Amino acid sequence: YAKFSTAAYKDQELKTWGATLAKTEPVKLLETINVQIKGTATEIAKVKLSDNTVLFVQLKSLADKPVVFIEDTKAYVRNNASSKVFAIVPKGTIGFVLQENADWIQVYVGQLDGKWITQQWVNGGFSAEEAKVQEAKLYEESASIFKNATSKPDQKKQAEDNLKNLISSNSIFADM
Repeated sequence: YAKFSTAAYKDQELKTWGATLAKTEPVKLLETINVQIKGTATEIAKVKLSDNTVLFVQLKSLADKPVVFIEDTKAYVRNNASSKVFAIVPKGTIGFVLQENADWIQVYVGQLDGKWITQQWVNGGFSAEEAKVQEAKLYEESASIFKNATSKPDQKKQAEDNLKNLISSNSIFADM
């Protein structure tokens, strides 16, 4: 899964653009390759998209699976409750599983309130249910349209309709 919107390329040197992957877009990992890009060793993933297109993307742009936080959740520095709390991940936020250890998962969330949550640990408060992840993605995309000063009136209307539908549903966003 793509951890954020990212470019995918037709060649392993990442020179010829092929497509842009959307955040949470699933891909099938075919292999990983170490390639020199601008003199730096870079891990590249050869992936197959849902339409069977084979492209290349930086491995660091991918994660095992997306999750959505269904309640405000403490993210710890290490995978134990005695560890320091690094941040609180708000309900409705999309994250990605980097690894699992018993009841704990290490997550990538991205930047929240100026802090980068890139490898912290949580032990609950999330769901990997696809419908919930898709609702969170719709919520995130719709909210970003309102934050963007260049959004067009028809985009704002669609975003408003999306948010109204989420609020009136039984989703985790009904009370937000």
